[in-house]
Amino acid sequence: MDRILLAYSGGLVNSVAIHWLRYRRNMKVFTFTANLGQNEDVEELGEKALELGAESVYMFDLRNIFVTDYVFEALKANAVYEDAYYLSAALSRPLIASEMINIAKEEGIKNVGHGCTVKGNDQFRFEATFSGLAPELTIIAPRREWSFQHLNEVISYAKRHHIHLSEDELKFDYSKDQNIWGTRITGIPLEDPSTPTPEEAFQWTVSPENAPDKAEEFSIEFISGVPVGINFEKKHPVTLIEELNAIGAKHAMGRVSHVENRFIGAKIREVYEAPAAEILHSAKKALEKITLDRATQHFLPIISAKFAQIVYNGFWHSKLREAISAFFDSAQEKVTGKIDVKLFKGNVTIQGCKSPYSLYSKDTATIAQAGAIDTDAVSGWLRMITQAQRSAAKINLSSKSARIRKIRLDEVDSQDAEKD
Repeated sequence: MDRILLAYSGGLVNSVAIHWLRYRRNMKVFTFTANLGQNEDVEELGEKALELGAESVYMFDLRNIFVTDYVFEALKANAVYEDAYYLSAALSRPLIASEMINIAKEEGIKNVGHGCTVKGNDQFRFEATFSGLAPELTIIAPRREWSFQHLNEVISYAKRHHIHLSEDELKFDYSKDQNIWGTRITGIPLEDPSTPTPEEAFQWTVSPENAPDKAEEFSIEFISGVPVGINFEKKHPVTLIEELNAIGAKHAMGRVSHVENRFIGAKIREVYEAPAAEILHSAKKALEKITLDRATQHFLPIISAKFAQIVYNGFWHSKLREAISAFFDSAQEKVTGKIDVKLFKGNVTIQGCKSPYSLYSKDTATIAQAGAIDTDAVSGWLRMITQAQRSAAKINLSSKSARIRKIRLDEVDSQDAEKD
């Protein structure tokens, strides 16, 4: 029998996929589940996969590498897709896929698979990584092969074959994908963008109405664009994000509901929760304002948007993404310092910024007195940069005067004609 390594998250489709691959495709199924900080017991997911017929399960704790090598790389790049999505799932897929490749090579498994929907982005993210790093592997996507047209048919298949489903899976109102960097929520109640997001859809965060009536203030320390501490205390990367998630969720931070352009071309209403991500992005951008020169600061949004698009579409393991990351390594070199933030009912306010590399000059900025800038130099500079405007104005005035003279001559001719 052929063997396949399947990315397994424990949901309805993945569970049915194990049975389908084993009995319809006559394959031995091995599963891989990564601990990325999701609010689930990974050990239980492994046990469930074995109960469903998996030959063996692989479970790795990838939280540290996910945060340091993926999340922080995206944070340095200010990567937010369409100014709304902090790329939580998009960043996790290339890591999961690359680990699956390592296992497949070690175990001599020739097939890898996933249970992604044909309308979603995750299929591209998995398969771009599989194809880019291990083109010799065969990719099998059960959801693109089976004949089920509706989730009700998937549920019927599960019932016929005595596959245990939870109450949430039977309702399939909401589907969530969670890791330490954020939660992605989709579902039937969210498909109409004209309706508000039901409060029951959110997994982590409280509503602004239920957030504390007292603001919470603290400081975040960055070194070269990477967060390293809270309130002058150094933190392990995973611990730092976990603590910010807990603080931010309590204050209704990181809620996003928007209509998103998927790679496949469809517009989909998406709901996200990313408390730590919103706090860290807001803090780092404030620090950039005092540490980056004007040209670099103005260029970053352009390249950041491209970086986010590349990751969103699944091409983390590409030369272009690596090149852009190298650019940000250089650009963020002196984005170091401390930012004081205040959280209150879904809003983050920057209270203050301090950096040993600050380009801010009080002497230059003050309006209380002259100095720091050479007055004569400014006068000469202004004459230079306005030279083109002055030249154009002279031409325009000359042309305007000619038109006025012509109009006046026409008026004289008209008056003479009336006399005649």
